[in-house]
Amino acid sequence: LSEHQLGGTAVLPGAAHADLILRALGELMPSGEPDAGAVITDLIFQAALVARAEVDVRVELTPDGAAFRAELSSRDPGAGSWTVHSTATVRWERPAPPPLVDIAALRADFADAQPEPPLAGDQDRYFVLGPRWDNVTDARTKGAQRLVSITLGESYRDDLLAHVLHPALLDSGTSSARLPAEGPFIPFLYGSLRSFGRLPAA
Repeated sequence: LSEHQLGGTAVLPGAAHADLILRALGELMPSGEPDAGAVITDLIFQAALVARAEVDVRVELTPDGAAFRAELSSRDPGAGSWTVHSTATVRWERPAPPPLVDIAALRADFADAQPEPPLAGDQDRYFVLGPRWDNVTDARTKGAQRLVSITLGESYRDDLLAHVLHPALLDSGTSSARLPAEGPFIPFLYGSLRSFGRLPAA
């Protein structure tokens, strides 16, 4: 959390909301495995989760037909009231294997596109990010298409044991979907997010 700051204050990344919801869902599974496949829809960010000091965070799942309504909230330790930060609908869904993509052919198609220079410091960023976010190893744009390579640093690979959707990897992936000329954005919702399992290191 300390690696994702706005104005010198730690702010929970939007991607971490999705990860926490899937981890909560996993606790309800007989196997206790949150990476068997799930779909999150209408993940709406209602208020930033700002951590100036230690805070309690909870995810409540309420049955809603074949799915669950998820609510992520926080409070200061010992405080009575909770602040809701995001809501969503989540359900288990063991998906069919995704279609295979010929990565070598894709890279060959982008071979004539110039690699984009990495951001210098906090250039074009609202947030001050730590080393886990230093994970974009290559980015190229060709017309309206982008090819981005993302790899979690070796020092942080143990993180993958705790996270279904590693926040730094998912955050970099979603933010890299925009074209460089579009400028930075702060998300307010994920319309639909399908998890096929734990995100790999690369």
